[in-house]
Amino acid sequence: MSYPFNSNIDPNNAEASVDSNPSVARPQMDASSDVLSSSPHLVIRGETITHDYLEHIDPDTAHIDWLAFTLKYDQLHTTLQYLKIFLQNVFQIPAESWLDTKSGWNGYSKRINIGKSGLLAYGGESQKDSIHIEINGHGCSFVKDWPMLALLGQEEGWKITRVDLAYDDFEGKTANIELAKQWFEDGLFNANGRPPKAKFIDDMGSGEGKTFYIGNRKNGKLLRMYEKGREQGDPNSPWFRVELELKNKGRVVPWEVLVMAGQYLAGSYKALNFISLKQCKLKTIQKASKITYESMTKWVKQAAGKSINVMTEVNGGDVFTVFNQIVRPGIPTRLVDYADHLPTAEVKES
Repeated sequence: MSYPFNSNIDPNNAEASVDSNPSVARPQMDASSDVLSSSPHLVIRGETITHDYLEHIDPDTAHIDWLAFTLKYDQLHTTLQYLKIFLQNVFQIPAESWLDTKSGWNGYSKRINIGKSGLLAYGGESQKDSIHIEINGHGCSFVKDWPMLALLGQEEGWKITRVDLAYDDFEGKTANIELAKQWFEDGLFNANGRPPKAKFIDDMGSGEGKTFYIGNRKNGKLLRMYEKGREQGDPNSPWFRVELELKNKGRVVPWEVLVMAGQYLAGSYKALNFISLKQCKLKTIQKASKITYESMTKWVKQAAGKSINVMTEVNGGDVFTVFNQIVRPGIPTRLVDYADHLPTAEVKES
């Protein structure tokens, strides 16, 4: 993988190196890569472009409005100076805009504000030599090559901890607050037949904008649907935004989401299928809890005890017949103390 910087760059003259050193240029991507198999038109925030135009040009009409990820020091072969060059190339963040806050952040001992675009955190024994980068919506709007970043993150094993996928309808026709309410009433946000947690915030006619929330940030998935234009100060604006916040809680966020934003947003809820002709779904990671022999026997008694009792009566009290009817080979994968309950062989003295 070719990095957007290398060790030949003079760390004392980073700004000059960015402009003059050809090795700093963005790497050329392999067109055969799975990540780059399609090249969706990613809408930059603030583009005055209609939804109909976007829908006819490409079905992927969403964009990235927040990106947070972690990486290891050795994955970038880096010093902070080289990291400045990387951020300047990818996110257009000037190296001179870095500001050391002299404070920590979320367990990291050092926090650096990177202009108006976000923050960088590093240091701290519990963080295991990791670097965390948060890029807000302002910073994301300057990215010109999402496929390059997606391929770099995927190949280097960086971890996305948060990504926001946003869809804008500047005319408020395909998405608006009344439609959002109707989608909820129609059960189009339900998961496994159950309605999600929902919250509606009314501006009470002030023109500051209404917001409808679906989900829970603590669970790593929160959908915000709100009157973006009014939030920005125009009380008559029809501009409406659908924005999904995804975190790596119980799920792995793949790097391809950066170039398939609309497909993942459309696949998050049935109500949003209209955003993209194709949909992708994020699979959650089910962490199976461990069970003990004691808890297993209690569960069997509670779940099947009465049924086993009836089977025993039907078979004239012959528990062996009942046993042969219901037992099957194997050991529960979550059982942790199976060996502790096996009978021990008696050692006879000769």
